[in-house]
Amino acid sequence: MSGDERPGSDTTTFFTFSDTFIGQVNAADQRLAGSTLVNNTMALLAGRQPDPANIDFYWQTTAGGAPRAQVVPSGPGRRWFWPNDGIVVNGTLYLFSLRMKKGTDPIFNFAVDGVSLLASAADSVPPFSRYRQADAPLYLPKNGSMGDTTYGLAVMPNTPAAGAPAPDGFVYVYGVRNDFSKKLLVARVRPGAIANFAAYRFWTGSAWSPSITAAVPVTSRVSSEFSVSPLPDGRYILVFQLDTLSDKVAVRYGDSPVGPWSDYTVVWEAPEDDISPNTYTLQRQGAPAPVDAGPAADQLQREHVRLPRALQERRHLPAPIHLAAAELRRRS
Repeated sequence: MSGDERPGSDTTTFFTFSDTFIGQVNAADQRLAGSTLVNNTMALLAGRQPDPANIDFYWQTTAGGAPRAQVVPSGPGRRWFWPNDGIVVNGTLYLFSLRMKKGTDPIFNFAVDGVSLLASAADSVPPFSRYRQADAPLYLPKNGSMGDTTYGLAVMPNTPAAGAPAPDGFVYVYGVRNDFSKKLLVARVRPGAIANFAAYRFWTGSAWSPSITAAVPVTSRVSSEFSVSPLPDGRYILVFQLDTLSDKVAVRYGDSPVGPWSDYTVVWEAPEDDISPNTYTLQRQGAPAPVDAGPAADQLQREHVRLPRALQERRHLPAPIHLAAAELRRRS
């Protein structure tokens, strides 16, 4: 939580999750009756080894003791946060989060309402027990043939404080334009101005512009969640799920935080797609590992979707993450 993102550089690592089922599971990893779905949870891992005994999970509770999301949007209406990526700057943890609302699709029944930047003391336990939230002008709705644009999906601090191999003093904030193929966009800002949205500059392909509408994609076929990380040799690695919903984990290499990016290389094909016709994987990303797993430890999200039978029945999308109450320690 110091802001140094080099592998093994810290003794406490922060995790955030989106939709989470809290409850019991059986030996087949199936939810039992009584599970509760919340839209986000968080965790802190103590030490540099992935020891289940050293991780604590956090969520809020209602007055009646039922689980609820750790962070929620302010204001009226039924909305929720899906946290994305964040950064620690001068003792403050900033977390970009998608602000979501109910959608109209019968299966993927959600839509982006905007982007918020949450801020909390980095040493707060539980994390985000107290926080500020600001509406970030980092979202553009669909416009004609161009899909909607969302920034804050991945953050890469290319700074000395983060331990970057070739620092230039900027924080790179990545986004996607959600055309038929998701396309990667890049913005950057100085760390001290992370909450000053007027200071953000957007890559046009040849220069940095203060206008979000001037941004142009730098590569394509990425996913809704991904990561960009520096490599020791001075290059940068982009880790993503090819075409968002495939079984293929892919990487591209760039000579700078904006590219140019290489052709993609498939580095893994997830076997979970073979579990059933309704099971698939999505949202691959790499992360600087706090342990001995290497600098690009891969994270997997698995979904099991109960699709309509003969389109006669509508069902919502179950959440991908299961926390077994008997096996995980929770602190409130």
